[in-house]
Amino acid sequence: MNEDENFTNNLKQQEEILSIFKSTKDKILTMIQKDTNAGVRDASVALLTTFKAYLYESSLVNEAIQSLPKYRVSEINKDAAEKLKSL
Repeated sequence: MNEDENFTNNLKQQEEILSIFKSTKDKILTMIQKDTNAGVRDASVALLTTFKAYLYESSLVNEAIQSLPKYRVSEINKDAAEKLKSL
């Protein structure tokens, strides 16, 4: 696979991930903010962190994260930056 094909495939993958994020964003945010089960909240935070790592420059993902309490924003941004380094 040459560089152009690799770049094109990466863009397609990012578009697909963004599409999944768009369809699940509201539910993820609701689970983080309102679910009383800590395991569900933690899993939702982990999922949002993964979206942030793969779509680091996405304004849609960043806006969703900024709607959360400040301690969650810091946690997600820190964890996403670490995850991004390992990709």
